[in-house]
Amino acid sequence: MKGLKRICSILTTIFISGCASQNIDDVYVENVKPSKGVVWGTMSYSGAYADYQLHFQNMDTEESTFISLSSNVNEHGVFAISLPEGAYRIVGWQVSAPYSSTYKKGKTQQRFVSSKQKLTYIGRVHFEQKAQKTGENPVIFATLAEHFKLDAALFSNSYTLFDQQDRVFKARMQYGEICAGCTERTIVTAAQSR
Repeated sequence: MKGLKRICSILTTIFISGCASQNIDDVYVENVKPSKGVVWGTMSYSGAYADYQLHFQNMDTEESTFISLSSNVNEHGVFAISLPEGAYRIVGWQVSAPYSSTYKKGKTQQRFVSSKQKLTYIGRVHFEQKAQKTGENPVIFATLAEHFKLDAALFSNSYTLFDQQDRVFKARMQYGEICAGCTERTIVTAAQSR
């Protein structure tokens, strides 16, 4: 009987381990090329959108990329993206609802460096929807703030890689509104006809 209980507990442990989400530690070691680094932060929001995005641009190659925060943020609000080594700037943000997208894009002073085999903290991205008058599009702001101590605790609860302090550092970011001088645009799509 004890043997059967032991086998059941071992099988249960294996089953639970198999269902666990993949750790960035494993992804980092196995899939990230040696010339890449990991840029991370946290995300929070007010409002109800289907997708939240943060857009980056490599300052040397001008290649742009983005991270969809809705699908790449874990239960602690932590996001991470692997980027080739180089200097980057945040070039905007976007939020999407079923029939519209609102975005701000342009060159900002919010810059950071992705260093190979390093974890670079850029800050907490917060999306906030301000109250609007009836019939007007909502006013949306995205800000970047430094909450390293709190975010580091969230990150270390999520990923064991954070324990390697020599690989983790804070970017020297300009915090505040993301793309403050950029023009906000909203694209409205018509409802699908049946």
